[in-house]
Amino acid sequence: MSRLVDRIGIQAMLEQTAEEANELGFVCLKLARLLRGENKVYGRTEEELVDNVEEELADIFVCASELHDSTWIDYGNVKEWVRRKRRRIDKRLREEDDAY
Repeated sequence: MSRLVDRIGIQAMLEQTAEEANELGFVCLKLARLLRGENKVYGRTEEELVDNVEEELADIFVCASELHDSTWIDYGNVKEWVRRKRRRIDKRLREEDDAY
C-alpha cells in the first residue's frame, strides 16, 4: 500500500494534519454550543454534529498514521507524551478530589 506522505511529502502532510485538526476543532465547538443550548447552530442536529466529529477524528487518525509511518515522527516519543499528559490529568483530578 502506498503512503500518502510519500506521495505528497512531509510538508503537505503536516499542512493536511493542521487543516484536519482545525476542522475537528470547529465541529467540536459547534457541538458544544448545541449541547449547551447557546448560540444556536442552525440547520444541524446533534446526531449530524456527532457524526461530523467522528468523521474529523477519522481524518486525524489517518493523518497520525501517515505521520507515524514517516521517518519524521518518533511514535515512541508520542506514546511517552501521551503517558505524561495522562499522568498530569490524573494528578490534577486527584488534587481536585482531595480539595473537597
